[in-house]
Amino acid sequence: MVKKQKIKWTKDNIPDLKEKTIIVTGANSGLGFEITRVISGKNANVIMACRNIEKAEQARKIILKENSNASLEIMQIDLSKLSTVRDFVKKFKEKYDKLDILFNNAGVMFVPKIITEDGFELHMAANHFGHFALTGLLLDCLEKAKNSRVISVSSMGHRFGRINFKKLNYEKGIYNRIMAYSNCKIAVLYFAYELDHRLKKSEKSILSVAAHPGWTRTNLQTAGGEIDNSRGQIWFWNFLNNFFSQEVEMGVLPQLRAAFDPNVKGGEYFSPEDFIHLKGYPILKLSNKKSRNRRIARKFWEVSEELTGIKYNL
Repeated sequence: MVKKQKIKWTKDNIPDLKEKTIIVTGANSGLGFEITRVISGKNANVIMACRNIEKAEQARKIILKENSNASLEIMQIDLSKLSTVRDFVKKFKEKYDKLDILFNNAGVMFVPKIITEDGFELHMAANHFGHFALTGLLLDCLEKAKNSRVISVSSMGHRFGRINFKKLNYEKGIYNRIMAYSNCKIAVLYFAYELDHRLKKSEKSILSVAAHPGWTRTNLQTAGGEIDNSRGQIWFWNFLNNFFSQEVEMGVLPQLRAAFDPNVKGGEYFSPEDFIHLKGYPILKLSNKKSRNRRIARKFWEVSEELTGIKYNL
């Protein structure tokens, strides 16, 4: 049981990050952009891991205009393609030998049914399998840094998700993009918690921590590629955003606290403070009971290793 907490944790609680090397996936927009802006302002060396280089360059220019001393490097990655994950890691290791923080932030939401070149359903590919592979390939770099952390981003949608091992990538049955998104978000938690268990068992100093941004006002809800404006779906999302969402400056705080609060422990989960996890300052909470099922997490880990071809040395 998590005790009630009164602290209002903000970006002001982040220490100086000089000499820290940090990767942020999806750094060109939304939560990833704001994380990059904040931590580069704290003197971190930030690797902007992005699919779209042009958009990443635009984002970099915006931050540099605000802070000309920001240390920002763009490296291309498409988390839905394992080949680009491997290429990214190869290029990263050519320049760096250690990694302090890995923000597994990027993702997709409510996209139509797409099967990737690796045979994965796109939600699961971009939100889970890509980050699973990326983390595994960077584990040696994380080990070389003192008190390194892996931050995994889930959602309140995890409450409705489930892992069906017989049709993990919608090999059969009816496709529902809302359920596909929920499934990948409980998958993120299975990964974060099982990684924590294995790190502790192997006596590694790396922390695996999960976070949920609440309902944050970004372009994610309407970037799914199949929004039908004539049916009012964009209007509907804008209506909900106006009433229920919070600004991105608040939405990044759970990830930032998970990454930089010195009191954080592996396997914890940070979420906005209100009772339905939508808004507010980040506090320690529990994800639902199903997401903490060790048996499913262990089996899903083994399946993820098999499907990605990435074996963790844990």
